[in-house]
Amino acid sequence: MGTPVRSPEMGPPVTQIDSVPLYRTPRGSPAVDSVAYVHLAPRRITTTTKDGKITSVDVFTPPFPAQDGWQVFADGAVAIVRVRDYRVDWLLPDGRHVAGRPIPFDPVKVTDRDEQLAPSARSGGGAAQSMPTHDWPEVKPPFAFNAVLAGADDRLWVLRHTPATDARTHYDVIDRRGVVVARVAVPNVGRIVGFGAKSIYVVRKDADDLQYLQRFPL
Repeated sequence: MGTPVRSPEMGPPVTQIDSVPLYRTPRGSPAVDSVAYVHLAPRRITTTTKDGKITSVDVFTPPFPAQDGWQVFADGAVAIVRVRDYRVDWLLPDGRHVAGRPIPFDPVKVTDRDEQLAPSARSGGGAAQSMPTHDWPEVKPPFAFNAVLAGADDRLWVLRHTPATDARTHYDVIDRRGVVVARVAVPNVGRIVGFGAKSIYVVRKDADDLQYLQRFPL
């Protein structure tokens, strides 16, 4: 599914998709099964044309994109975090679909501090550019779509968006009923990068952008 988008130069339209399917295929088999669709955040697309043909396409991802997140577990379960009403839908190994209930949250406003801390936008052409003011949303989505993690205990860990002044990183831990069973705050703006049987691994940066890997008991 998608929407035609025209460049400022009014070149040929470029189709911007608003959702993509998730496919599952058995190992060693050519069979493909579409199990769900995930919503994508709108991108800003510009094209350069010459003689009526597109010669380059730049795709800008907005800050704090409101987009579904998803993760696959070792047992074959798939978790999809819906951004529209912040809930988790599960596709379980036994074939059951579990639709989680919406999880209450308070919207977090985007501030000048967020704009100061955010990295430059990346274009499809590769060059880093400053994000135009009009591309910044008024509020952040409830979670970061690219920081949805599969825990070793079969639960989903979802990175929440919080105010830029918060020095902790917050995660919701969600079970296979779609229920938040724990909330975890990681100090020093650390991010979880992996799990052991009884531990979590966190990367944090210091003032010089040096990265440190730490392990904490779970």
